[in-house]
Amino acid sequence: MEAKREAGPAKRIKICWATEFFRAKDRSQTWVGIGNAYGYYTHERRMFEHVSKIADMDFNAPVAVHIQTADKFHRIEGKKNYLFTMFEAEQIPATYVRGVNEADHLIVPCTHNQRLFARYTDKPIDVCHEGVDFSVYTFKERKFSIPFRFLWVGAPNPRKGWEEMTCAWKFGGFDRAKEVELYIKTTLGNMYERKANIIFDSRNMTLEQLRDLYHSAHCFIFPTRGEGFGLTLAESMATGLPCIATRYSGTADFFDDYVGYTLKYKMFNFNLEAYQLRADMATPSVEDLINQMSYVFNHYSKARQKGRLAARRIQKYFTWPLAAQRLVEIIRSSM
Repeated sequence: MEAKREAGPAKRIKICWATEFFRAKDRSQTWVGIGNAYGYYTHERRMFEHVSKIADMDFNAPVAVHIQTADKFHRIEGKKNYLFTMFEAEQIPATYVRGVNEADHLIVPCTHNQRLFARYTDKPIDVCHEGVDFSVYTFKERKFSIPFRFLWVGAPNPRKGWEEMTCAWKFGGFDRAKEVELYIKTTLGNMYERKANIIFDSRNMTLEQLRDLYHSAHCFIFPTRGEGFGLTLAESMATGLPCIATRYSGTADFFDDYVGYTLKYKMFNFNLEAYQLRADMATPSVEDLINQMSYVFNHYSKARQKGRLAARRIQKYFTWPLAAQRLVEIIRSSM
């Protein structure tokens, strides 16, 4: 009887990386339109970096991976096209429907998006979470001190909970408390100023500077209305920072009351003018945000413990090497 051959290591698959493919066609392009600046760019570059370590990047490969918003998707003919995309609400824009149906296979960063896009296409949809770079976002043990810093990070738009955050600060009486301060880190400018106990910072930061900002804070507040994944929340959790956030859409896959403080919310139909879309999204409770912020301030030893648990969860399940492995597994199993 012929002896069975032992299975050797799986052969490295070949992938055409769409961003690099289109950039190679026009070397003048320093930016290939893929989506919003921080989320999609970080996702696409980190995934490229780590997938390159376990797969061969080859423009002639039979499969192509596109990480971008669905409205910017363009097929590479002669290949099986995987579109890695996302959206933050319960409906998607009409401009996205073409892309999700022209792709051969969809990949999304959360289970919410898997359900969402399944309403618009019969193409296969797999979940591949994003990751955190632990060489940058290192853990730091927190200590209670005054002033107690609440941190909010995001673009200055309603989806990131800007309005809920500012309302909670005012109506919760935090704006009159000398023991606390609010650090607002946003984009679209180059300003740094302090007014009373609020710091407003719109300067560009390196990843290391952003990490140091997380390290300087006592509590991260993220009353988001919807996320494809929620990368800033995951990064803050990785540093051990106690977090208060909405557990809806992308964040629901990695954030809960075991590792943080979830906010009550109701669904509301918003007019998303940028997408010419009316869509249902979460409306976090300002009253609950006030209560959670007060609780963290007054029970910081318990909050720090949740921060430690959060860091362990992210480090165990949500890293870029794990995300890259999952992406390759999806492609390999569907080829």
